[in-house]
Amino acid sequence: MGYSGSVGLCTVVWILSGFISSLSAMCVAELSTVVPKSGGAYAYFFAAYADLHQFFGPLPSFLYMWVILLINTPCSLALTSMIFASYVYGTFRPLVTEEFNSHYETILKDILGISVLLAVGIMNYFSTKSYSYMQNYFTVSKMFGCLYVILGGLYMVVTGKGKPVQFTFDGSKITLDSLVMAFYYGIYTYNGWSSVAGVTEEIKKPDKNILRSVILSLATLTVLFVMMNYAYLTAMSIPDFILSDAVAVDFGNEVFGRGKIIISVFVAMSLIGSSLSTVFYSSRLWFAAARNGQVAEFLSYIHKKRMTPTPAVIVEVGLALIFFLLGRSIVDLIKLIAYLIWIFNTLTMITVYVLRYRQPLANRPHKVLLVVPALVATVYTVMTVVPLITQPPTRYIVSALLVLLGIVFYYPFVFRQRPAMSKVSDKLSRFIQDILHVEPQTAE
Repeated sequence: MGYSGSVGLCTVVWILSGFISSLSAMCVAELSTVVPKSGGAYAYFFAAYADLHQFFGPLPSFLYMWVILLINTPCSLALTSMIFASYVYGTFRPLVTEEFNSHYETILKDILGISVLLAVGIMNYFSTKSYSYMQNYFTVSKMFGCLYVILGGLYMVVTGKGKPVQFTFDGSKITLDSLVMAFYYGIYTYNGWSSVAGVTEEIKKPDKNILRSVILSLATLTVLFVMMNYAYLTAMSIPDFILSDAVAVDFGNEVFGRGKIIISVFVAMSLIGSSLSTVFYSSRLWFAAARNGQVAEFLSYIHKKRMTPTPAVIVEVGLALIFFLLGRSIVDLIKLIAYLIWIFNTLTMITVYVLRYRQPLANRPHKVLLVVPALVATVYTVMTVVPLITQPPTRYIVSALLVLLGIVFYYPFVFRQRPAMSKVSDKLSRFIQDILHVEPQTAE
């Protein structure tokens, strides 16, 4: 809303962002049938480019893993845990004295945040089925949370207590910079769909269900997002809406009174569900990278009985705990990495053409029209280039340095694997096998 300036243009951005994301998902659904392996974009980059050049071929997949696994997902997990702790603590804060709050607030928030990180790690550690059941529960809770907000907006309209929401384009900011930034955040909000293809090997009938799941979920989300924005505006002015740090909570204060606590509960459940799926996806990406020799071999091991990638789950949660202890400064780091995601998304669209050329006879039960990846790649390219010109350059310089650091790490530890390093890796792998009861994957 801040970048679009009007209800009409904001709504158009939400709808088009959902549509562009759906086109992207259709391209990835095709790639998931050509490369039916876990890892998502990582697996597609490795299949398309790894054998083209000894040094540069495997580099795109390694840099994707470097940015997503070592920075983006653990930072996101840590931030989600912080927000969870703030919401839960804020809900129960009125029940305790001010003296207690001032002395123990930080400690209690840290305990809550660390506890939720450990809980989602344990759920992913013990069983894929238990993860699935819990994820279904939290998904339904999230849906009810969205509907609760929408019903609140409907109540405001029916009772005449709400502000009239007019679908107009008055005040729209029709500049290239504003439009690009509006779509930047709109499309980023939908970006979780890419996780589905990251766990291809654990999906029943992936040739059908990946496409079904992303299209159905994105269509549902587009409708929910648009309706929720209208609901918010029945109780909030556009300036208040733009300035709010927690729109749903401010909306609850205006509409539900004591019932606002329900929104806090739904937000907390949503955050747990988000953390669960992040650990699930990222552990499979570690697994895929280790299987290709780009990280330590033991990260590709699975538990003998539980059939979960136990070492990968432990490493990802461990990294998240480290970033959690670094505090809110990680928000700036996430903003830096968000820019790089558009570059990887553009490369994913290009990979559709590369694999069409290199593997023309591969199984493709659903082929997208060739204009689709070109259209999506153009959108992502514009979202990459325009901020470079119009926004402060600091964040992009730091992003480039992070990528450069990945290349510096790649040369000695991945490209030039020394025999001494291999011996250390072998000893570590045997040690991990013994203490965690894991072993290399022997069958699909």
